[in-house]
Amino acid sequence: MEFCLEVYNKTKGFPEEELYGLTPQFRRASTSIPLNISEDSACKSSKEFIQFLYFALRSQYEVVTIMKLGQRLKYIDSRSHEKLKALLLRLVNCSKD
Repeated sequence: MEFCLEVYNKTKGFPEEELYGLTPQFRRASTSIPLNISEDSACKSSKEFIQFLYFALRSQYEVVTIMKLGQRLKYIDSRSHEKLKALLLRLVNCSKD
């Protein structure tokens, strides 16, 4: 949840022109990670469990790409990028426990 909150806070400062572009995409992808991880905990089969983990992993890749793009566009400074990256790694590492 901490990662998602940070993404929401950071995207509040994105340009207005990104209101229907990068901002909602970043928010959707970031929330998709923990939602899929929590959803997989209710799975009854290993196949279904793995499927939700893959969904979360794909969202993670999407988030990493958006973060890199945001940094190149100067929407995300280096300090914020490092903070987001650390939170994302923590989120992903928690899902392995």
